[in-house]
Amino acid sequence: MIHDLNDLLNKVDEPYKSAFFNHRDTALSSYATVGENGAHREAILGTLDLYPSRALCLTRPNDIIQLSPKLEKLWSFIQSHYRRVGLKVTQDVIWSDNLDEYKASIYSRYDFSGFMGTEELLEAYGLRHIQVASTLNSKTKFMELCVELGISTPETFWSRDYLSKKDNFPVSGYFKADESVSGLGVLKYDSPEELDDLVKAYRSSSWQVQRDVMPVKFLNLQYTLDDFSWKALAMTEQILNGNSHVGNQFPSSVSIETRDYGNILDHAQKFGFRGVLGLDVLVDAEGKSYVLECNPRLNGSTYPTVTAKRLGVVKWLAISVHSSFRDISEILERHSFDGNKGVVVFNWGALLSDKAGIMIAGDDNYQKEIMSLFTS
Repeated sequence: MIHDLNDLLNKVDEPYKSAFFNHRDTALSSYATVGENGAHREAILGTLDLYPSRALCLTRPNDIIQLSPKLEKLWSFIQSHYRRVGLKVTQDVIWSDNLDEYKASIYSRYDFSGFMGTEELLEAYGLRHIQVASTLNSKTKFMELCVELGISTPETFWSRDYLSKKDNFPVSGYFKADESVSGLGVLKYDSPEELDDLVKAYRSSSWQVQRDVMPVKFLNLQYTLDDFSWKALAMTEQILNGNSHVGNQFPSSVSIETRDYGNILDHAQKFGFRGVLGLDVLVDAEGKSYVLECNPRLNGSTYPTVTAKRLGVVKWLAISVHSSFRDISEILERHSFDGNKGVVVFNWGALLSDKAGIMIAGDDNYQKEIMSLFTS
């Protein structure tokens, strides 16, 4: 069955059922690219073996994690770092890229923690979960569901209407591929001619256009769903670089009612979705919120959120930084989390590409101080 994050958070010192972790995104290579995002796509695909390292911060000592052999050279570094900051994680690792290690071994009797349910993981997730996750992951189907449930979204225009109702499409807005990740399938256009070029260049027949809404903040709402109910996990403020997600901050500077989206969660839970589900939400200057998309999987913000909860951190910034292994080692020597404030590395595999995902625990001034070390 699917690993329950609530079990991790609620049973800190109690007996627990061990889990098998493999957070490789098996669908990553199929995500769409729009416009001039080719280089960005190659950068994202280059993370396929590196970003699953994030799963380690969700593990406990009796769990098992499967990682790419490429990451083995960083293992002693991250184990030492987690011991120093007080994060108790597994030391039991399988160095392999082959999912058959999970399917054909005794570990199939463990709970399973994966990045997203796909048919390749049918035995672990179950058909109902995979079917509803596929529906929610489709931007078109999810927007149609929001309309059906009466959930506020930006005004949306569908690819099926483009030829017959082209004049009704906004002069400027956002072109969105049906399925995408990390901004690969999203591009802003500023004229009907630019939109027409995007439509011609995009090879799929399924896409949408959303009218631009002047945002004040972008939020990420995380929930956990089980056989009986759903619970809010966290609301964080998103940090974007263009259309790409680069970080999150907690607590957010604006707040909305997480239960406002109960209809979406009830629908997902009823039709078999289990695990973590995220909603990206835009808040405008008047405080009105609009749902942008659904991420029916572990979100990038899930890893620092759970890490913070496990360490008792109440204010944090999670951000992707550029850093060599040598530089971040020197920073951690002076600024590793000490129980009050400091740095915790959660995306350590990215160091192989001179990047890292870090969580900075502390107030705004301390967060700025640490960030200056990576930009100086």
